[in-house]
Amino acid sequence: MLGGAANPLYLSDKYKKRFSNKIEYYDLLDTVFKYCAVMMKKNATIYVRTDIREFTKNTTIEILKKHFPSHKMEISESSVSYISQTQVMGNKSSKKGEIDIIMLP
Repeated sequence: MLGGAANPLYLSDKYKKRFSNKIEYYDLLDTVFKYCAVMMKKNATIYVRTDIREFTKNTTIEILKKHFPSHKMEISESSVSYISQTQVMGNKSSKKGEIDIIMLP
């Protein structure tokens, strides 16, 4: 659609490749949401869609709670009828799909 390859490419740049290192993945999310929390208004609503697999889901939830402690969290499974981003990126687990996390002020 945007002129790139039809299938995902795994690049060598640190944050442009598939994340197989859980510590680096945690650190990336932690850094991103830390700076978002600083830049965003205190009454902002945060919407995140992430992988439903345990590590990714739990890591995302933990970091969101850390950086937006006064927000109320709502979580719902995303029911999509198309191939999801996590499937495109190689999710071969029995847990398919994504979850939507909404953080309300």
